[in-house]
Amino acid sequence: MAFAVLEDMIASVEVVVFPSTFESCSHLLGSDTAVVVLGTVQQNERGAKIIAESVLPLPEAMEKYTKDVHIKVRANQTTRQHLEQVKELLYQYHGNCPVKLTLHFDGRGEVDIELLKDLTIKPSSDFSTKVEEVLGYPAAIYGMKQAEIQRGYKNGKNNYNRRANA
Repeated sequence: MAFAVLEDMIASVEVVVFPSTFESCSHLLGSDTAVVVLGTVQQNERGAKIIAESVLPLPEAMEKYTKDVHIKVRANQTTRQHLEQVKELLYQYHGNCPVKLTLHFDGRGEVDIELLKDLTIKPSSDFSTKVEEVLGYPAAIYGMKQAEIQRGYKNGKNNYNRRANA
């Protein structure tokens, strides 16, 4: 069993990692690698803690838990060349995740563009960065899947599935 502290720019929370989970993630604990912890939150008089079910590196978690990627393009700031460069990025980062494209017209609404079914990507922060470099602003929005927690314990009792947001 291990205890860790998960921190972001705002707060921190204790994470409890039982031996079965620790076997698969021990190399990530104690490193500066960005991780995603999937687990259940327990609240008591000393505060909250997370009982970890899995710990994944951020790139692996993005790929596993991303449902779709929505690229929101500002029509007044975008040229045909920008759209062609975004299309090239879709081919460079080809994967299994569907992509939606929306053209936003200030004060006039939005238009959803239907993309070819083979224009799917492998979600990554690098993809988001490249899209931002091409368009000049953050445009990629990631839709997340509902994560399924496989609990093999509950204080030594019962095995059951429980849903939690990733």
